[in-house]
Amino acid sequence: MACRRLEKPQLPEAKICLWEDLTFSGMDKIEQTTSLDELKEVVSELICDNFSSCDPRSLILLDLYVYALQFARSHNFTKEQTSSFFSIIRRVHKAVTETSLGNVDECFEYFNQLVFCHAVRRPPFSIDLFDGAGVKLITDYVVDTYFRHIKLYKYCFTSQIRTDLTLNYIGMPDTPPAVEEKVQEAEEGRPEEETIQPLEVEANVTVSENLAGKQDAFSNHPHLKTTIFHRFYPVLCTYF
Repeated sequence: MACRRLEKPQLPEAKICLWEDLTFSGMDKIEQTTSLDELKEVVSELICDNFSSCDPRSLILLDLYVYALQFARSHNFTKEQTSSFFSIIRRVHKAVTETSLGNVDECFEYFNQLVFCHAVRRPPFSIDLFDGAGVKLITDYVVDTYFRHIKLYKYCFTSQIRTDLTLNYIGMPDTPPAVEEKVQEAEEGRPEEETIQPLEVEANVTVSENLAGKQDAFSNHPHLKTTIFHRFYPVLCTYF
């Protein structure tokens, strides 16, 4: 079997994403919502990501979007700021879950570029929707609520990588199939206390990623403390 080299996909170019996911009329519908359930229904209708109440991954993704909108509302973001902030989070999540390989540093740099595209007036490449305080506000939020749990998002939304290795000892010839059959027949006829030393050893090694991430103290976000792990728990249980 030919060896296949796994490579990280190239991240897209950061650009202005105002009104791309949430249009002006969509923001009007969001502002008219008065409860969390109404907000979830509106987001499901506007994004059209095939959210399913039976799929834990859909619930995780829906919570990510809804709590981002609640954060924007609690800090009195304008429609333009909310639409851009929502699209930034959505693009970062897509970049993170594009591959199972570790790309935390690249995705965080991509996030910074997206933020600066909406914080510096340099048309047509960037606009000044957020000032310095706004940039710090959304950066702290995304780091504390997304990049801090990036391993969980990676685990739930990407496929596992498994590598099978065969170990051949130097100086020892490979065992032909016919010899292996004879050894097996001889082994069946021997007493239990006698064993035959194998000529070849095969081992299956599971490769798991070690993703870098910030490990400092968990910041205070009361509405996320119970929901994040409550949503991730069903997905994690499917692998054990």
